[in-house]
Formats: sequence, C-alpha cells, structure tokens
Amino acid sequence: QGETRLEFSHSCPVGVSEVIMVAQTSGYSTEGHKQRRLDQPSFKQVESELQALIKQGAGVSSSLLLKNATVPRSVVQGDGLPDADDEGNVVVDVLISEGHVVSVGKPSSNQVSQSLDLARKMLWPCFCEPHMHLFKSQGVPRAPNRTGSINDAYASEACDRPWSYDDLSRRMDFTIRSAHIHGVRVIRTHLDGTEDDRLEQRTACWQALDDATSKWKGSVEIQGVANLYLPLWSKPQLAERQLAEVLKRSNVVLGAYCGIIRVKDTEEFTAYFRELFRLAKLHNLAVDVHIDENNSPEAVGMLIAAGELSEARKAGYKGHVTFGHCCALSLVPRERQEQTLELFSQLADITVVANPLTNAWLQDRRGCSDFSGCAIPEDPPRTPQWRGLTLLQEMQARGIAVAIAGDNVRDWWFNYGDADPMEYFRVAILNGHLDKPHGALSKWSASINSLPLKSFGAEFCQRTLGQSDLCIGPGLTADFLIFNARRFSELLSRPQSDRIVVRSKRGSECKVESLSILDSELPDYAELDDLVDQITPVDSQRQLHQK
Repeated sequence: QGETRLEFSHSCPVGVSEVIMVAQTSGYSTEGHKQRRLDQPSFKQVESELQALIKQGAGVSSSLLLKNATVPRSVVQGDGLPDADDEGNVVVDVLISEGHVVSVGKPSSNQVSQSLDLARKMLWPCFCEPHMHLFKSQGVPRAPNRTGSINDAYASEACDRPWSYDDLSRRMDFTIRSAHIHGVRVIRTHLDGTEDDRLEQRTACWQALDDATSKWKGSVEIQGVANLYLPLWSKPQLAERQLAEVLKRSNVVLGAYCGIIRVKDTEEFTAYFRELFRLAKLHNLAVDVHIDENNSPEAVGMLIAAGELSEARKAGYKGHVTFGHCCALSLVPRERQEQTLELFSQLADITVVANPLTNAWLQDRRGCSDFSGCAIPEDPPRTPQWRGLTLLQEMQARGIAVAIAGDNVRDWWFNYGDADPMEYFRVAILNGHLDKPHGALSKWSASINSLPLKSFGAEFCQRTLGQSDLCIGPGLTADFLIFNARRFSELLSRPQSDRIVVRSKRGSECKVESLSILDSELPDYAELDDLVDQITPVDSQRQLHQK
C-alpha cells in the first residue's frame, strides 16, 4: 500500500509494531521509503531555515553560525582547525557577521541565537571560471560543427561571423545567468571577434563586453582576454589596434591563439613569443595563451613559451601568465615532457588551465591532425584513443599551479555544457584519475575557486571583489555553496542541481548590505530560438586565423 516494507526471517519472534517501535527509537524514519535519521533535517528544510534566518538579518546585522559544515581542507582557512578526515575534509563551525566570515573552527557546544546545523553537508566557496568564450556560447544550434573536429570548429566560427551586438549580448547574458545560478563569482572570457578585420564586428564585441561587465558588477565579475593569432602580435598595425582597446579598460589582459607549433617552427615562434612578452612588459599586462591544443606528438609550443617567459622574467616582466589547454604535452616524447615540466616548475606566477569538457569532446576526432583549411569527411568511425588532458598530476606534483575550467558552452568547439564548474570538476576527476591516492580530491577542490583566482591579479580582485581569495576563511565575504552531500562520493555521484548558493551584496565602501539565496531556476533555451534557428552554411576550407 505504499508503506515501508520490512522483511524478516520466518523465525522472527517479534511483531511488526515492535520492529517499527525499535526503528523509531533508534532514530530512523519509517514513513514512506526514506531511511533518514529523525535528528537530521532534509535538505529542503536546511534551505528553508537558512532562508528564514537570512531574512531576519542573520549574517549581516546579527551573527549566523553554520554548524557542522564539511569543507575540503584546501579551501578553508582558520586557526585550530580539526584534523582532516580520510577524504581530506574538515568538519567545522563557520561564524558569519556583517556579511563576512568571522571565524572557522572546530565544532563546539557554543550557542548563537541564530544558528543552523548543516549536519555535515558540504560547504564550498563560490567558483572562479578562468577560461570561457562567452561571445561564442549558445551558438551550436545554428553552427554545430558536423565532424566535431578542430578544423571544422575553426571553419564554423569563421562562417558564423559577423555577430551583431544583439546576438552577442543575448547569448553571453544567457550563459552568465546560468553560471551565476551555479555559483560562479568570477569569469575570465576570451574576446573572440575583437581581432576581426571588420570594424563593425570589433565594435560590437567590445561594446558587449563593456555592457556585460557593467550589468553584472557585484554579482559576476568579468575579465577579458584580447587575443590575436600569435604571429599577428609581431605585426605593428594589428598589435597597436588591439592594444589601443585593451589600454582603455582595466579588466582586459593580452592573449594569443598559438595553433600547432612543431619543432621545425622553433626559431620563428620563439620570436613571436618574445614580442608578446615584450608588449606585456611594456604595458604591465598579464598574458593568457591557448597553447598546444592539438593532437600532435611534435608539439613544442609550451617548451618555447616557457623558455621565452624565463628570459622575459630576467628582463623584469612580472605579469601573471596563464597557459590554457596544453593538451599535446601528453603526447610528446617523454624527454620533452620532462624538459617542459622542469622549465615550468622554475617559473613564478604562472597557471596552467585544463579544459576537460571541451578537450575530451574535441581532441582525437577524425581529421584533426591539420590546423585548419581542409575538408573533413563526416562518416568514418573514429573512437578517440586519448582523453585530451594535459599532465595534471605530474604538474601538481612539481608544484605547478593547475586550474580546471569549462571553456566552451554549447558552441562549435563543444556542443554541450552549462557553465557549471562542478560538472567539469567531476569530468576532470574521472578522466584524469585525480581522486587517487585517496585524499587527493581535497587538494583538487581549490582548482575551481581560490587557485585560478590568482591568475586574475591582486589589483583586479581587490577592486572588484574587495579581497584576493575565494575560500572559506576569516575576513572573507560570505559567498558560498551548500551541497546535499557529506563527502566526495556523494558530491560527485549526482549533478547537485539542488545546491544552495548564498551571495553577499555590497554597497558603498564595499560594505556588505545583505545576504541572499539565489533563485535556482535556470534560463529557458527557448529565449534564444530566434537567434539560433537559422543554420549557418559552413565551408570546411574556410580559415579563421592566418599569418
């Protein structure tokens, strides 16, 4: 009749009513099919109680104590923290007042009038997304990349341009809204189209960036990367045009798409990297490059870039440098791998960003050995032989900062995704075997929040966030997520679509005025139908970047 079924052996001497009474007195619910301890609230109850406390001013005008929260050790700060458990997590009490964390410490019997027992639910800081392409996002229905190859990703993008301001701003706003709801607090986006030969395309892109930055200020902070195909930074007219726009803004850094760089290209591309870092030093700008995102065992881009960055450091360049993708490092000969890792381990202020969703989808596809400009057949079967990931474990073991990012969202470089860092964190863990040795997951937890934030620069973070870190710790704003999971095996087994996202709202002088729980309803794809219903004709021989 829909009630809980209790099965016993035929020799069981007790009656059903006695069994139910024993179950109830031992602390378990016997109603319905749930087996939940009666002294632990449901996740909906946790959200409801937290919402009520926040509406009463708890955490801002009065103190709010979150008891028994499970936090990965790598994303929590505080004195006298308890020892980490087998998974590398700590169970702590978090005291919040005036919109900031006041203290984090061992669970205690201390009482605060407004408190909530999280019953060991996981509490994380908000996310940092260090590598996106907002201008291309949500465009896949009209330009789906029919072969899934790198070649046709370039061709699809070239043929889908030019993008109007309305098209750009609506698609990127849709993606930012999704990211915001998932718990993203900071985004770095590559500014595809700002390098276009057409003035109207460049103008629309820069305007879309500026308007999104202004609209989302205080909710999702946006930093842009002004890219050119790497050789084009050595063409003064193109470089100066791009730099003129960059220098008008305080939230844009320099970037480059590097393509395939083989051993035979060493001398030529050494000069290109040297010029990029010269310009970055001259204007005191950070750099972010797409590098070795290909399937070639001859790739040598990272090695050349590291050598030139080392020389730039000696010449006084101090800007942070981010290396995105780095996929082909997994394919090159072992000697070159070791040489590259050694050089990278000696460089200060760098971050390697891996993109597990895009590169699992894109790398090792049919027809992917060429850079661009050739026709690719759709039909031949091709099961990938590798995962498209760089040497994540080896880099972390050498002390190289490694972040995990989402990259593309429903565009021709990756047809899927929803700008949810927890999704690509899960995929990175699976594809990179990052969960072992046991306890490693806690270390990797920082790869989607505090670690990538460093690549944005301290000045940007202080100006936009009022702080230079994204973690759970004293003095930091109360921006966090609560998951319906108590350990990693629960967290990574479900999509966590019912997560609770708490955000602070700052007023004048960066003072927090209020806390709120975000509405979890994601935008409806039907909003974009008028933009994406018409299919873009794609010519596979069309090239996006040329020297």
